Amino acid sequence: MNLARQGEFKKAIAHYSEALRINPQYAEVHDNLGIALSNEGETEKARAHFREAIRLDPEHTMAHYNLAIALNMQGRIGQAIEQLRQGLRVQPDRPKMAGYLAWILATCENPSYRNGSEAVRLAELAVERAKDSESTFLDTLAAAYAEAGRYDEARKTAQKAIKLARSLGQDDLAEPIEQRLQLYEQDRPYHQHSTP
Repeated sequence: MNLARQGEFKKAIAHYSEALRINPQYAEVHDNLGIALSNEGETEKARAHFREAIRLDPEHTMAHYNLAIALNMQGRIGQAIEQLRQGLRVQPDRPKMAGYLAWILATCENPSYRNGSEAVRLAELAVERAKDSESTFLDTLAAAYAEAGRYDEARKTAQKAIKLARSLGQDDLAEPIEQRLQLYEQDRPYHQHSTP
């Protein structure tokens, strides 16, 4: 039963809380409870459960990923980056984690966190693992190329991402990529104020 996937977060919170009352040592349930709490705006409680999942199972990569999202949403970018790096040390070929870290390193408004070359390496890994089937990873790769000053590649990759998104009926994804493409056409990178 995955109530959280069905959008029933309050029921999911009650269900996972009861499961943890019975067995508080279950890392996966802490992670699932954290996700449900995040969706209900309970970010502090969510973070505590993600951290507990990691304490119980340091190799629980999705708990690292979910904690990174929560930290990034709170503006704790350095901590988010560290969680993603820890997760990638455990499983270096996780496209979702590599893509998210690449996005932060390419687009963070704070220049002290940006690293174009690392973002390119991670985004290329994500695209390769996803076999060019994810427009979001192509979008990330385009942003990484732009941050690294590789604007021709940024433009071509953004166009590819737009074409893929449109072919999949993902107009809501294609439109912001088109806006970023306008920057790349002016040889400018894209930097944002929040998460993608």
